Amino acid sequence: MADYTSEEQALDLPVTNSIEPETIFDLRPPEMPVGAVPVFDDELCAVVGYRHECTTGVYRLYDLEGKIIGMEEKGLETPLFDPLDLIFFAGGIFRGIGKGVVTGTVRTAPKVAALTATRLSARVLAISVVGAMRTAFKGLSVRSLKFTATTSLRMVTKGRYVPQHILHLAIKYGKRAADPQGIKGAFLYTTKMFRNGTEYTLEVVVRESDWTIFHFLYK
Repeated sequence: MADYTSEEQALDLPVTNSIEPETIFDLRPPEMPVGAVPVFDDELCAVVGYRHECTTGVYRLYDLEGKIIGMEEKGLETPLFDPLDLIFFAGGIFRGIGKGVVTGTVRTAPKVAALTATRLSARVLAISVVGAMRTAFKGLSVRSLKFTATTSLRMVTKGRYVPQHILHLAIKYGKRAADPQGIKGAFLYTTKMFRNGTEYTLEVVVRESDWTIFHFLYK
């Protein structure tokens, strides 16, 4: 555990693009069904929802809070994620939603899933589902996190960086405990996180009076 004190100054993190845009960070709410497949938005550089086959040929679509925001049934309609348009990436992560709600990024590289603009814009359900996923994603940042000098540096360091929305999810869904260094008003949150399909334990220490991140680490 890194050293920090109760006197750590709260700093705003400059608005920057993701320093690891091709890295898939995935932190699921506890009620997400086992086997749900992450949906990665290429424009936001983030997992924005999930798709789960609840019974043969029937799929539920979820936002990051685990709310069901749509249903699909194979064979009756053109699905949001057409098997003919998809190649699987890193254990089945859907890729290619980007450049606006009705525009998709078609990729041809091996093992990268693609969602065509035609499929995405062809159905009202597809548009509303993607919009709902993005709304939930953006809503995670309503409460702004602050950082210390140390944690700000980590946020611009590859291999240490964790997206802010993942830190929000860790605080929302993680196991809460007293700060290991005994700082009053600071708490440790611990939860499971996936990075490119590999499972890690994510630790986040936050001072809850001003939501300043004292420490974060995945291992």
